[in-house]
Amino acid sequence: MRLHFVLPQLEPFYGMERAAALLMRGLQARGVEVSATVLSREVPAGLDDLAIDSLGLGSRITRLMEAVPPLRRRLQALPSDSTIVASGLWGSVPVGAALTGSGRSFVAWEHSLLPERMRIDRRVRTLARITRLQPLRPRLVVAVSNGVAQTVRALVPGQPVVTITNPMPPSSFVAPRDVFDPERIRLLTTAAFRPYKNHACALSALALLPPHYHLTLAGDGQQRQMLEAMARELGLTGRTTFLGRVPGVAALLAESDLLVHPSR
Repeated sequence: MRLHFVLPQLEPFYGMERAAALLMRGLQARGVEVSATVLSREVPAGLDDLAIDSLGLGSRITRLMEAVPPLRRRLQALPSDSTIVASGLWGSVPVGAALTGSGRSFVAWEHSLLPERMRIDRRVRTLARITRLQPLRPRLVVAVSNGVAQTVRALVPGQPVVTITNPMPPSSFVAPRDVFDPERIRLLTTAAFRPYKNHACALSALALLPPHYHLTLAGDGQQRQMLEAMARELGLTGRTTFLGRVPGVAALLAESDLLVHPSR
């Protein structure tokens, strides 16, 4: 069995990116021949055990069109028995276009297509409409949650969809620890500063908590200046820390008392 993934990017190496690498390694360990093509940026260090190539495109939305010719050549070179898996809308649109007229089909692996995401992100709405076109449709959508599956079925009636949750690395249960310092409760949020991540809600909630609650925000993005200004306006300058983008969050999680996840 052969699987070839088409991934929008692997940098920064966060949620979807880590899930893809974890899945590829798990499949490879079970004897599946796995490879991948990344559309944007480079392949991060530490993935040398996986067969991954990159088109090296930029991060603008125009990359979806720029990717089609080189992606068509890359996919045509795959063995005929390879199953092509496109990750998310950002992978499905160029893959669908690259395969048009080739007689080959693909599987879409969808992570975050939810009504709220579509409501607040115009790009997602546009891409979702494009994927409804018959030539660009996948033969199957693998959704990571029932909510995503329901959204896909509502958008494209009759589209075959199955739900398979994201893989999790095996580990033993770790019981919650006691708060390190009751006089300083440490909260943490880790995500890109985008509207659907809803950091504004986290700041508004922090303003309602006692003053010994402190929020650390690990991440960066288009809303950073707005969120920093909001923190100042709410009088939270001394109770918030903006770290910017960080390569890994394991140490931050270990030293925090609560993880805040306000995504819509």
